[in-house]
Amino acid sequence: MDLDGKGAVAVQDSPKPPPLRVSLTRESLSDADEVWFVAAGEEKAPMVAASVLPGEDPVPAARVRGRTATLWFLDTAAASSL
Repeated sequence: MDLDGKGAVAVQDSPKPPPLRVSLTRESLSDADEVWFVAAGEEKAPMVAASVLPGEDPVPAARVRGRTATLWFLDTAAASSL
């Protein structure tokens, strides 16, 4: 699976449900004018923080930016580590 290519890719045996899915590549997401992330729940807080705050080893979501805007929609629990 080439997540740096353009377009959609098939994902098989994903470690998180659903195991079979279609995903957009980073390049494809970054071609969008706006990228919106939605996260809810305390279990998402560490990944949200790793995506938003500067760090040495950024997670994949930290590398995606929309051309004009990147928006995060979070509940209080998902934002608790910011």
